[in-house]
Amino acid sequence: MANATFIPTVAYPLDVTERFVTVYGTLVPSGTTDSYVTGGCVLSFVAVGPFVGPPVEVRVWSETVADQHTFQFLTGTTNANGLLAIFNSATGAVNAEISQAQVPAEIYADTKIRFAARFIKGR
Repeated sequence: MANATFIPTVAYPLDVTERFVTVYGTLVPSGTTDSYVTGGCVLSFVAVGPFVGPPVEVRVWSETVADQHTFQFLTGTTNANGLLAIFNSATGAVNAEISQAQVPAEIYADTKIRFAARFIKGR
């Protein structure tokens, strides 16, 4: 069983301001039998644009309320090695990180995991 990664896909036009470029899109986990790694799975933004540095802000959310998962992006040293931690409140412990095991089926089935990633323009 391999470690899971999340693959971003740009779904909307870039939002470009004087200082920042914000990318909006969807996230899809890798193979359905891949494992969640304690601390987060790799989320690389290499494929979303010509950015070299890591994003300065990333928001990740699901529009599927029923799965009760929340997400936290942990910035890496480049745009290729950030981590996405997954938390669940359904177990009774509020916002407990999911265990190191196969990524839950409801995450794979969730087609509405969205992200907004803000990069410094020109970096």
